[in-house]
Amino acid sequence: MFFLCSKKKVRINIKGQVIKKISDFFYVNFEGKIYESKPRGIFKKEKKNIIVGDFVEITLKDDTTNEAVIETIYPRKNSLIRPNVANIDNMVVVFAAKEPLFNYYLADVFLATTENVNINTILAINKIDLDENQDYLKQEEVYSKIGYKTVSISAHNNIGIDELKNLLLPGSTVISGPSGVGKSSIINKIIGNSEQKTSKISTKLQKGKNTTTYATMIPIEDGKYIVDTPGFTSIKLDNIDKYDLKKCFVEFEQYDDNCYFGAKCLHDKEPDCSVKDALAEGKIFQSRYDSYLRILSELSKKDNRRNYK
Repeated sequence: MFFLCSKKKVRINIKGQVIKKISDFFYVNFEGKIYESKPRGIFKKEKKNIIVGDFVEITLKDDTTNEAVIETIYPRKNSLIRPNVANIDNMVVVFAAKEPLFNYYLADVFLATTENVNINTILAINKIDLDENQDYLKQEEVYSKIGYKTVSISAHNNIGIDELKNLLLPGSTVISGPSGVGKSSIINKIIGNSEQKTSKISTKLQKGKNTTTYATMIPIEDGKYIVDTPGFTSIKLDNIDKYDLKKCFVEFEQYDDNCYFGAKCLHDKEPDCSVKDALAEGKIFQSRYDSYLRILSELSKKDNRRNYK
């Protein structure tokens, strides 16, 4: 925090983080205090959008008000379109062991997306209380062997929630996954009584909570936030170049440089492909490779449609 002084007034400049948007107002958190802020008109002219998670610089007229003006938007380290959130530190990808059945392809799509934007990822397999055959152990094994942090939980029985919380790095966490896997139950368990803490921080944040359709950052403990979103059930990989897709499958990396065609190898129909050799030797899971080819096919079709136009 620093002060800009003149004879008539003292302006206070603060760097904080946008934790909620309601209508044209952005609510900026700085050291536990929330400032109701409006952006300078220049942002609209320059088509610069401010989203939840952005770090911004705001100006206060003095230290007696919580009303401010947004002066600067700092560069984002990452962002998502749906939900529209920036500077994400953790992504919890949630799938159910049962009801609905675990879907390897969809899990791989979500994980590829987090790799593309460089987010610390945890795979949470929920509803293990319904899985009498303990198939979730096989599902967990696939992804833990690749190197992902995995945790098996039952939000209904409060199993594994503390373990999940301990895996989260400081900063913001987005809970993602398809419909019906129990995301809301997990969020409620993680948040616990944090909604009370949120209301103490600023009653102004509560005035639009039933009407806003934007994401909201909710503090769960010092330095950690859950991003409560209006819904995050599907995801698309349209913005990934087909030659970069292999980078989103982390287990391919150690074999990638040994392919005959090098960086141009798509690990599909090319000869002398080290990734396909590793697959044949059982070093890469067949389900993961099948997911890769399926996504690659979709990206190739989109490229063809764009070229045709």
